[in-house]
Amino acid sequence: MLFLFLFFTTNDVTNGLKPLKPQKIALVHELTLGTEEGGDEQIFSGTTTVTSDSAGMIYVNDPGSYRVAVFDSKGRFVKQFGKKGPGPGEFDEPVAVAGDKQGRIYVFDTGHKKMTVFLADGTVFKETRFDAMIQGVTNPHVLADGNIIFTSFQTLEGSWVHNQSLYDEDLKVITKFNEVSMGGIDFAHMEQPGFWRDLLVAQFEVALEGIPVQAAIGSEKLFVGQASRYEGRILSSKGKELVRVSKKNKPKVFSEMARFAFCEGIWEDLSANPFLTPRLTKPVFDRALAKTDFPPGLSPMSGVCSFADGFVVLSGFDPSKHKGRLDFFDAEGRYTATTPYSGPFKFIHGSHDKIYTVGVNEDDAVVVNVFRITRAD
Repeated sequence: MLFLFLFFTTNDVTNGLKPLKPQKIALVHELTLGTEEGGDEQIFSGTTTVTSDSAGMIYVNDPGSYRVAVFDSKGRFVKQFGKKGPGPGEFDEPVAVAGDKQGRIYVFDTGHKKMTVFLADGTVFKETRFDAMIQGVTNPHVLADGNIIFTSFQTLEGSWVHNQSLYDEDLKVITKFNEVSMGGIDFAHMEQPGFWRDLLVAQFEVALEGIPVQAAIGSEKLFVGQASRYEGRILSSKGKELVRVSKKNKPKVFSEMARFAFCEGIWEDLSANPFLTPRLTKPVFDRALAKTDFPPGLSPMSGVCSFADGFVVLSGFDPSKHKGRLDFFDAEGRYTATTPYSGPFKFIHGSHDKIYTVGVNEDDAVVVNVFRITRAD
């Protein structure tokens, strides 16, 4: 199946750099993992994430099955590693995955509070403990010098925050970039009426305020920003600011259907936790939805990811229509191209000339879609 779009630049990016020549790019859909025809190996959980290596091998982190499933570039199942347990290479809550230049796979387990690094064959290379206050990890990237960036959900001085920081290879903080507080949530009060409704409201509103987003640019640079604003910074692997990027953006209207779909996705991910399942019920969700204060427009940066020589922003994604826009930037922060995106989305990953998205399709199956980016100059 082939999608061909023409990409054109505009002059609405502010970074002091000369715009590049417009490009023509073809976005080719190569394969889908997670369909009924894929067999048991392709049944994924709702919080699935994905990474890849230079050979095109696909590593699907499937927390619901406590495993990393490995597929080749054609979508054929190769092997899997990991299982539930307390030992080396075993998982409790494997919430995020990343890869490095050497082909090693990093799995972040918030249950065991450790990062396990696997060799490509699935054997354990090393394990590193991280801060016990970290309850969640999203979108980690490993750089050539071993530094790692990710956004964590953690308790900090009595507040619940989304913290975006750069860490060394031992997971010691080098510098913090962005932090968004959820505030006002104290689990000592969870037996009080309305607590779980208010918890959901806080989750919805902090996501609407703008969760930090990040991407690696090659293995030497970073892009960091916040979903609620179409702006960010390009940094060195040590965290030094190199250039700021700001793009004009006309927000798409946040329709009632989009509001429901946006909040439903967060609710479903949270309620998948066995502790929260009996507490975050449908009536609780309905009351939280009614109480949430929504902005008029969709988030300008729904997600960001890497690609061969720059980074990509998924902008204005409407979860009710499964539509948004992909904006391409080079390694210096110059806006080079754009195209519509259509498909399910909860997570986006990019590597070399590929973009991988994870989402729930029309059959309520969690799927991984793989697209190849080609230039038609």
